[in-house]
Amino acid sequence: MGPKSFEQCAGFLKIPDSTEALDNTWVHPENYEAARVIKENITTTGNLSSSAVSELKEKYKIGDTTITDIVEELKKPGRDPREGFPKPIMQKGVITFEDLKEGQMVTGKIKNVVDFGAFVDLGIKETALVHISELSDTFVKDPLALVKAGDMLEFRIVSLDPDRRRISLSRRSGSTVRGTVRGEAKPGNNGEAKARGDGGQSRNDSGKAKVTVKKDNSRTGGGKPDFSRNAKDDDGTMYNPFALAFKKK
Repeated sequence: MGPKSFEQCAGFLKIPDSTEALDNTWVHPENYEAARVIKENITTTGNLSSSAVSELKEKYKIGDTTITDIVEELKKPGRDPREGFPKPIMQKGVITFEDLKEGQMVTGKIKNVVDFGAFVDLGIKETALVHISELSDTFVKDPLALVKAGDMLEFRIVSLDPDRRRISLSRRSGSTVRGTVRGEAKPGNNGEAKARGDGGQSRNDSGKAKVTVKKDNSRTGGGKPDFSRNAKDDDGTMYNPFALAFKKK
């Protein structure tokens, strides 16, 4: 192993039988000198004073994050670094895409938030999408006002596309009701105004408008929602609003 390879991997290796106690910690060898000073301080006083921190930063050219990591490691030698992370999503009976069904309630972790919604990890290979229109029963201007990366939430599956392996989720309490008005109103023989076209609007004798509504699972059009961005298997990390704007022009 060359010096560069060792430098890159040394922080991920532990050597329990080493005569150097720090070899059995996650402290990188390049920070051993600073770690010895830190260990002496916390053994004596229980913690680092602000003056000791300033001295370490000046002498060893390390930052607050490195110092904090070393202190935590020396206080809890052998700790699992995954302790502070949320547990992986394990849902009974859900292992693959084929285990999902429309209308099913699932638990997911917000993976990434973009302007048109959020991508959700369901614990399977495919990443799901909750469109901005499905985040709440009320109008949402900015998805970040409601969710952030790492949030664990309950969702309802509103659409599955087996061909493209797309999963659409919702946080709404029920199906969206969408009204459509088409055509011009013309007086009829029965005293009502009749509209031309499907889903038209008419007025009754009381002057109130009657609107024919349609039910579907999206707020952007009939049928099953399609929130694709043209980029294949886009999980939100590849979204480029500037490229999209130029494409439209």
